[in-house]
Amino acid sequence: MREGRIVTYRVGGRRLVKIESVKRLVQTA
Repeated sequence: MREGRIVTYRVGGRRLVKIESVKRLVQTA
């Protein structure tokens, strides 16, 4: 979860959609 937040901050919100998709998959799993 921390890595995902760092990635979102590094891209500035461009990968926010990709990170959200991964978070949803992790929550479903």
